[in-house]
Amino acid sequence: MVALSHAGILVLIWISNLVSPEHDILRLPIASGFSLKESKSPTLERAAAKAEAKLRDFAKKENAIIVVDGNNVRGSAKFHWNPVEVHGRICSFCQGIGISKVAVVWDHGIKRFAASIPTNETVELDMVVVFSGLTQRADNVMVKESAHLAKSFCNEDWASLCFVTNDMGLQGRLIKRANANSPKMTCPRRPLLMGSTRFVEILDSYHNDGSYGCGIDKESCRVYKAQKSFEKFAKLREAKYNPSREKTWQRCVLGEELRRSYLCSYQDTEFSNIFSSSYIRDLEERGYLNPSVDDIEEGLAIRGPPRLDKRQWGMLIHYNQFMQQM
Repeated sequence: MVALSHAGILVLIWISNLVSPEHDILRLPIASGFSLKESKSPTLERAAAKAEAKLRDFAKKENAIIVVDGNNVRGSAKFHWNPVEVHGRICSFCQGIGISKVAVVWDHGIKRFAASIPTNETVELDMVVVFSGLTQRADNVMVKESAHLAKSFCNEDWASLCFVTNDMGLQGRLIKRANANSPKMTCPRRPLLMGSTRFVEILDSYHNDGSYGCGIDKESCRVYKAQKSFEKFAKLREAKYNPSREKTWQRCVLGEELRRSYLCSYQDTEFSNIFSSSYIRDLEERGYLNPSVDDIEEGLAIRGPPRLDKRQWGMLIHYNQFMQQM
């Protein structure tokens, strides 16, 4: 038995309480039940239909890859969808329109990390999830990785890339990167840019009952229980907990729990999908860990990036202390 510090033992006990037996995992609600349908006007429905038509045309491209700003999408859904539900909805939608290669980029995680999301045998989808770590933002990751994706998987055809984000600054940086890296002898080809708000409206029209075809039971378990712990933490502090006003420190917790879930569920086998296998190896060369080269360290307290303000840091410290005592 490895000797740990007192704090390490407490944190280890906390994490072990988050992992339920398999029969408990299957009872957890994967889908939130949140829907935009009741509040959508005819104008918004037409706009969503037009955006979906663009994505269906995009899906016809031979090397089509869609890259999603995960937390930006969650924010557009008022944080009613947890990260696992976002993955599931993207899986359902992309399978439905025929996009087989997807990358979802998340802020946070205590390490730069990438993993392949497992899907069942009936799903033709190759999805990679990337965590920015503590020293960079997801939007910076998307800009840096855009050129690698275009060169390695799209034959330098930037029109085969679609980026989903509401961040206008990020959209501008992506267009600038595309123009700078397009072949000199041809006209620059812009990637497809899709706003997160419109993307959420599209995803909302697909299955929201949790039957996504992705292997997300264990991931849902950790993330769901972390969300439940926010309610208990707020109650202890005699404060109100409003899931639709999620704080940055809470996203740090969810991001790290999601990252650790891939370490827990990883099996030492070859990646079955070509895109995942190649892209994760490329990311490893750029300093990203993956389940085959990283070990889960449950004793580590969840940390946030240096950019967190004092209040957010304080809340994260108090939350870690609260979880140590459970």
